[in-house]
Amino acid sequence: MDGVIRINQTNLCYTERHPTADTTIFFFHGNSSSRHTWKKIVENNCLRDYRTVTFDLPAHGESGAMTTSYSLFNLGAIMAEAVSKLARARPMIL
Repeated sequence: MDGVIRINQTNLCYTERHPTADTTIFFFHGNSSSRHTWKKIVENNCLRDYRTVTFDLPAHGESGAMTTSYSLFNLGAIMAEAVSKLARARPMIL
Protein backbone atom coordinates (compact mmCIF):
# COMPACT_ATOMS: atom_id res chain seq x y z
CA MET A 1 0.00 0.00 0.00
CA ASP A 2 1.35 3.41 -0.94
CA GLY A 3 0.81 6.32 1.39
CA VAL A 4 1.81 9.87 2.20
CA ILE A 5 2.66 11.24 5.64
CA ARG A 6 3.07 14.96 6.33
CA ILE A 7 5.96 15.94 8.60
CA ASN A 8 6.87 19.61 9.21
CA GLN A 9 5.12 20.73 6.00
CA THR A 10 6.93 18.04 3.97
CA ASN A 11 4.98 15.25 2.27
CA LEU A 12 6.85 11.95 2.53
CA CYS A 13 5.78 9.07 0.30
CA TYR A 14 6.12 5.51 1.54
CA THR A 15 5.11 1.97 0.69
CA GLU A 16 3.89 -0.46 3.34
CA ARG A 17 3.66 -4.24 2.94
CA HIS A 18 2.17 -6.85 5.32
CA PRO A 19 0.50 -4.25 7.58
CA THR A 20 -0.71 -6.80 10.17
CA ALA A 21 2.72 -8.30 10.92
CA ASP A 22 4.04 -7.87 14.45
CA THR A 23 7.54 -6.57 13.66
CA THR A 24 8.16 -3.57 11.41
CA ILE A 25 11.32 -3.03 9.35
CA PHE A 26 11.87 0.54 8.10
CA PHE A 27 14.00 0.96 4.98
CA PHE A 28 15.81 4.18 4.01
CA HIS A 29 17.53 4.66 0.65
CA GLY A 30 20.76 6.52 -0.08
CA ASN A 31 21.32 9.76 -1.96
CA SER A 32 19.82 10.17 -5.46
CA SER A 33 17.53 7.17 -5.11
CA SER A 34 13.97 6.33 -4.02
CA ARG A 35 11.96 3.81 -2.03
CA HIS A 36 11.79 1.65 -5.15
CA THR A 37 15.44 0.71 -4.48
CA TRP A 38 14.08 -1.77 -1.93
CA LYS A 39 11.28 -3.22 -4.10
CA LYS A 40 12.82 -6.65 -4.85
CA ILE A 41 14.04 -7.03 -1.28
CA VAL A 42 10.70 -6.31 0.41
CA GLU A 43 8.88 -8.55 -2.08
CA ASN A 44 11.11 -11.50 -1.13
CA ASN A 45 9.28 -14.28 0.72
CA CYS A 46 11.86 -14.11 3.52
CA LEU A 47 10.16 -10.90 4.70
CA ARG A 48 6.54 -12.06 4.44
CA ASP A 49 6.29 -12.23 8.25
CA TYR A 50 7.41 -8.61 8.67
CA ARG A 51 5.66 -5.31 8.10
CA THR A 52 7.97 -3.36 5.80
CA VAL A 53 7.91 0.39 5.26
CA THR A 54 10.07 1.98 2.55
CA PHE A 55 10.35 5.77 2.37
CA ASP A 56 11.18 8.33 -0.29
CA LEU A 57 13.45 10.76 1.54
CA PRO A 58 12.57 14.47 1.19
CA ALA A 59 13.12 15.75 -2.37
CA HIS A 60 13.59 12.17 -3.63
CA GLY A 61 11.19 9.97 -5.56
CA GLU A 62 7.66 11.26 -5.00
CA SER A 63 8.31 13.07 -1.69
CA GLY A 64 8.19 16.84 -1.45
CA ALA A 65 11.08 19.16 -0.66
CA MET A 66 12.00 20.07 2.91
CA THR A 67 10.83 23.46 4.11
CA THR A 68 13.80 23.73 6.50
CA SER A 69 17.45 23.89 5.52
CA TYR A 70 18.92 20.69 4.16
CA SER A 71 21.16 19.42 6.93
CA LEU A 72 21.79 15.97 8.31
CA PHE A 73 20.20 17.07 11.58
CA ASN A 74 16.98 18.32 9.91
CA LEU A 75 16.72 15.25 7.67
CA GLY A 76 17.19 13.01 10.70
CA ALA A 77 14.52 14.90 12.63
CA ILE A 78 11.97 14.56 9.82
CA MET A 79 12.65 10.86 9.34
CA ALA A 80 12.61 10.18 13.11
CA GLU A 81 9.18 11.78 13.34
CA ALA A 82 7.95 9.78 10.32
CA VAL A 83 9.07 6.56 11.99
CA SER A 84 7.43 7.62 15.26
CA LYS A 85 4.12 8.27 13.50
CA LEU A 86 4.16 4.99 11.58
CA ALA A 87 5.64 2.80 14.32
CA ARG A 88 3.55 0.68 16.57
CA ALA A 89 4.11 -0.48 20.13
CA ARG A 90 5.66 -3.59 18.64
CA PRO A 91 9.29 -4.42 17.79
CA MET A 92 10.83 -2.41 14.95
CA ILE A 93 14.07 -2.45 13.00
CA LEU A 94 15.62 0.54 11.23
